[in-house]
Amino acid sequence: MQPKYLNYLRDDMKYLGFGDNALLNQQLEEQIERAAEGFELYTDAYFDEDTRLEAKLYFRHSDKENRYFFNKFDALLIYPEEPARNRAQTFYVFLGKGVTFKESFNLLQGRSAYKNMINLEGEKYKAWIRLDFGEKDLHDNYKIKQYGSRYGYDLEKVLEKYPIRELQQEKTKAELYRSLQRGNRQSVTFDKPTKSEKMYIEANPMFKTINIYSHVVKVAKKIGSEPQLSSAENVAEDSAEQPADIADPMLEEVSAGVHEDERASEYAQVEKPSARKRIRK
Repeated sequence: MQPKYLNYLRDDMKYLGFGDNALLNQQLEEQIERAAEGFELYTDAYFDEDTRLEAKLYFRHSDKENRYFFNKFDALLIYPEEPARNRAQTFYVFLGKGVTFKESFNLLQGRSAYKNMINLEGEKYKAWIRLDFGEKDLHDNYKIKQYGSRYGYDLEKVLEKYPIRELQQEKTKAELYRSLQRGNRQSVTFDKPTKSEKMYIEANPMFKTINIYSHVVKVAKKIGSEPQLSSAENVAEDSAEQPADIADPMLEEVSAGVHEDERASEYAQVEKPSARKRIRK
């Protein structure tokens, strides 16, 4: 396989959040040298104190030339002390783009992420997405709800309602927006009339608001109870449009992008979703 194709795969893994992982890159080269029709790589990460996120990355050999494509990855969120809460989802990769590894963690935790998307007609648009844990599709994946521009969720306007210190400077404001759009639960400072208080916030496009948690959320999690929202921040507002329900979105995330046209025709042959979801080592 030509060196540039190997670099493409490395770029795909890097920009999908698997980083410049020396071990993964070594395993990638070893598998390619074996000239397998397809292969899988494994990795894991700890994004909080309570869970482990495992990933199984799938690579497929081209039918037309000697090269491989990174098609999808299975993500399994593991609660070592509460295995009944474990959740798994397959995320598909298109032209080296899609849900990142950290975003998969946030989605499996129940939060929402703001993504650049492309539909089957090739039209690009942006939307918030979240997993619907109450319903699965025929491939045992959680169905995905999306909230586009017509749904009317404006994160910037919502945040302006609150005395958040990080909104006062352009740099910290931009960083806060980016973090919330990735689906993170972000620590911020509320400057109240009598005191300043550290809180956690996360975007909630479904109810056109934000969720606000006290820092005691960590204590609540350790004793096994669910964290409670502060005041009534999770009350739904009137909505003129219901969220769309998508089973297999073609997600597009900003990445290297220099080799998209070269790979586009091959990705038309990407395999359909498989029924296998669990990640095993």
